[in-house]
Amino acid sequence: MQTPIAEAAPLVGDGVVGPLYLGRLVRKAPVPLLQGTVHTDPAVLDFASWLSRKGLRSEANAAREFAVRSALGVEKELAGPEGERNLYALHPRGLILLVPQTERGLYRQIAAALATGNLVAIDAAPGLHGALSDLPAAVAARIRLSSDWQADGPFSGALIEGEAERVRAVNIKIATLGGPLVLAQSASTQDLLNDPDAYCLNWLMEEVSTSINTAAAGGNASLMSIGLS
Repeated sequence: MQTPIAEAAPLVGDGVVGPLYLGRLVRKAPVPLLQGTVHTDPAVLDFASWLSRKGLRSEANAAREFAVRSALGVEKELAGPEGERNLYALHPRGLILLVPQTERGLYRQIAAALATGNLVAIDAAPGLHGALSDLPAAVAARIRLSSDWQADGPFSGALIEGEAERVRAVNIKIATLGGPLVLAQSASTQDLLNDPDAYCLNWLMEEVSTSINTAAAGGNASLMSIGLS
């Protein structure tokens, strides 16, 4: 059983990693509690409805399941010293590069990225863009094709579909890109269809800690807010 995020070490102060980051280093990763602050991105529900209209029932159900399981919008006040207010939140990572191999794999990747509030750049090389005709406006506005990863980045994450050899080649290409390191996840086509955890939704979000000095006397406390991510 995974450890709830509320029981994990607080994310307070410089140099302290958050529980989701820590989860990449341990066998039983902390998971966000789906509390009242969580909100569902409307675009993933629009995408699920579009898939249903195309008769792709399993893909539509997977998109709705991602929406339910996503911890997007989690906000939690952490324990801290007197005179200090510490807030923890989960935000979208930003622009996610999708490197699909099949139409069904592409649909799963888009659903995962949208459920976590992200923008999407789809590798144009597989020639799958025809599978995305007539997308709902809210979904189409979040998606673009990329034929030049260097020019279209930087990317905040990547989802790769394929077997080991293809994944290795894609990771080598990603490693040559400028900008920050890209958190890449991979899954085979079979895993994507059979395993709802083939891609970790938590890794498509970033942890943000905000520490506010509430003991500032005679000043504007909001000016002393420090955002850390």
